[in-house]
Amino acid sequence: MGIAPEDMNPVLSWHLHLRVIPPQMGSELFKHLRPRKRPPCAVPRPHFSTVDSALRGRAGRVRSHIASAGHVMVNGPTTPIPVQAKPSSTDPVIPPVPMGEPPAGFREVLLKEGPAGFARAVRQHRGLLLMDTTFRDAHQSLLATRVRTHDLKKITPYVAHNFSKLFSVENWGGATFDVAMRFLWECPWRRLQELRALLPNVPFQMLLRGANAVGYTNYPDNAVFKFCEVAKENGMDVFRVFDSLNYLPNMLLGMEAAGSAGGVVEAAISYTGDVSDPSRQKYTLDYYLQLAQELVKAGTHILAIKDMAGLLKPEASRLLVSALRDRFPEVPIHVHTHDTAGAGVAAMLACAEAGADIVDVAVDSMAGMTSQPSMGAIVACTKGTKYDTGEWRTDPSIKDLANWFSTTENKVPETSPTHHSCSVSKDLQTTDLRESVCEREDGSEKEGLCWSLKMLPCLSPLTRLLVPVSEISLEKVFDYSEYWEVTRGLYAPFDCTATMKSGNADVYENEIPGGQYTNLHFQAHSMGLGHKFKEVKKAYAEANKLLGDLIKVTPSSKIVGDLAQFMVQNTLSRAEVEERADELSFPLSVVEFLQGHIGIPHGGFPEPFRSKVLKSLPRMEGRPGASLPAMDFQKLEADLQATHGTNITPEDVMSAAMYPKVFQEFKEFTANFGPVDCLSTRLFLEGPKIAEEFEVELERGKTLHIKALALGDLNKAGQREVFFELNGQLRSVLVKDTLAMKEMHFHPKALKDVRGQVGAPMPGKVVEVKVKQGQRVEKGQPLCVLSAMKMETVVNSPLAGTVAKVYVKADSSLEGDDLILEISE
Repeated sequence: MGIAPEDMNPVLSWHLHLRVIPPQMGSELFKHLRPRKRPPCAVPRPHFSTVDSALRGRAGRVRSHIASAGHVMVNGPTTPIPVQAKPSSTDPVIPPVPMGEPPAGFREVLLKEGPAGFARAVRQHRGLLLMDTTFRDAHQSLLATRVRTHDLKKITPYVAHNFSKLFSVENWGGATFDVAMRFLWECPWRRLQELRALLPNVPFQMLLRGANAVGYTNYPDNAVFKFCEVAKENGMDVFRVFDSLNYLPNMLLGMEAAGSAGGVVEAAISYTGDVSDPSRQKYTLDYYLQLAQELVKAGTHILAIKDMAGLLKPEASRLLVSALRDRFPEVPIHVHTHDTAGAGVAAMLACAEAGADIVDVAVDSMAGMTSQPSMGAIVACTKGTKYDTGEWRTDPSIKDLANWFSTTENKVPETSPTHHSCSVSKDLQTTDLRESVCEREDGSEKEGLCWSLKMLPCLSPLTRLLVPVSEISLEKVFDYSEYWEVTRGLYAPFDCTATMKSGNADVYENEIPGGQYTNLHFQAHSMGLGHKFKEVKKAYAEANKLLGDLIKVTPSSKIVGDLAQFMVQNTLSRAEVEERADELSFPLSVVEFLQGHIGIPHGGFPEPFRSKVLKSLPRMEGRPGASLPAMDFQKLEADLQATHGTNITPEDVMSAAMYPKVFQEFKEFTANFGPVDCLSTRLFLEGPKIAEEFEVELERGKTLHIKALALGDLNKAGQREVFFELNGQLRSVLVKDTLAMKEMHFHPKALKDVRGQVGAPMPGKVVEVKVKQGQRVEKGQPLCVLSAMKMETVVNSPLAGTVAKVYVKADSSLEGDDLILEISE
């Protein structure tokens, strides 16, 4: 069946609407979409419309968006999809946001009083404060860190107007920095800038990996300082500083960098073990108290407990927090946990009762399991108690404040040790209280007097004067949760519920951090170990013992996870790994850890395992970054400008400093496809369907109306022409079909009974080949480096000999046991 050009309406030949044409007829249409000779009856090709004329200056961006959509239509998602699940077709509804500026929040105190005054206000605050992790750790834990800025921006104004009493919103750092560039093709700095503009009243909080900044390795000291400086300039407020080994020199470096940038320093004790179990003797209560003492002495504004695996049980929470509160009565305490075992809410309530000032929560639909405890549950459970999460006001039944204060029971002493020592004046008893009268939204005064951040709740009589006014409304939490419930459906291919249906108390045994759990699971899938994840979890516990029972949080948790998957991939028990340590090709992260690249673990390195793995490899002593030469930022900027043009920002320079290769790939992608953060998430992941219409907002008031028309046949160059309608005009783009053009290549397998054949220990891509044919190698000498999902493995020579043949090159994709090279003895 054919369609002759003369039989088509001449206008429709240029404004083709395929909603009435079955997709299977596409191959017939291609013959006539661009006829070599236009028929006499054809009207002239329409001129660009007014909209198109306005878009000419943005022609590059327009072409990029069409190229991006076409690429996904032909080749599939530009980000790896771990499980076969489709994004939801339902778009989230944004709850109503009032007009005008959002109400004042804690950030106003920070900007006015500085970090030290901010910390005092936090400590003096009556009731429990909350940090919302929905914008970072919640989706890192549940959705493999894949939530895009596009979806974060939509709900941010609602948070600004309805959750102004939050201590902070955690929205940056951790894995979000590299994942934004590596998998989402977004600039992490732009995310920070855009969210800051939409949420000016609540402090932002980030996770800083001490001397590792936001990376997985150590950086020169000046790079860490510069990173914190640029982060602060872009709107970051609170820096939670931790080290994956609780290695104090690394932590102090990060604290100093955050403090010198003007940020609030929140030094975090990374928690593992169980302080309520007398049989656990490595990480005891005394160990944590001594570490906290050093952090307070170093000047931290806030002291945090980072329970990254959700190991804090209620009794352990009471023991640890009460001990810290007794030792440091003036320092705010902030507790972070995960709800993997299901005990998170109980643990956080126990922390509040023991004296914690702030706990971490996630909105209900993004809470639970490997994420944080539920915001709604904490708000509901504390409502009307002295831990109420809202503001506080004077009891309306007290009509005469002056007489109330004059009674012996309520007389204000000159100083009060409760919460924080402070001087008290007579004026405070009447004037300041009366000046803090709260107003309703309509401008009228509320009954009673509101508890203001300027007040000093250190006065014990005031604790009998105040009653809570819940400002974190459960109704608002429910609306907030509904948005995220629908949004979460867009990320179904990354959702932990694809493979994990509930929390699991086995975390008390394997101690896998919540933020690593889903990433580890998807990494196992990519390596062909998805069906063996139960074995991976058991191997994780065994790998931890092999490495000496570590504090496990990025990057040390990655090291344990890499070793665990290596053990399962190669069917190795703990005993076999110990016995064969001198001949196995361990993951690079394991080797570098044993060399001392991330610091010294509590209790030292495991011997003789360390010596057997390292053999003659060099070892580092002391803080790794101390011996690194300073980074030359001027040279780095000049190099980037030479490669990518002069439009390089200070933020680009920092991205390249942290992740050189990832930033290079990010810039190459955006050069071809432009910024993709303006695409909806479903379009980003799946691309448009044939005949589907969609919009792309280039900037405010500038919107492209696009319709996907058809896919062409594969041409001799391995390309397909993809046809679109753009603002009423026919456009097309040629897209290389990478799947169709892959050569049928059957890679030989290494034969295990042939001594000189070296096979790939895991599926992955060849990063580097370190030897060549004819080269003499020694036993244990590195041959090549493989990479899979951020895990790198060095393949070492199993024997001494000469390289007879090399079967791979850089960027070769391999399956497990694929032949890498042959060695003749």
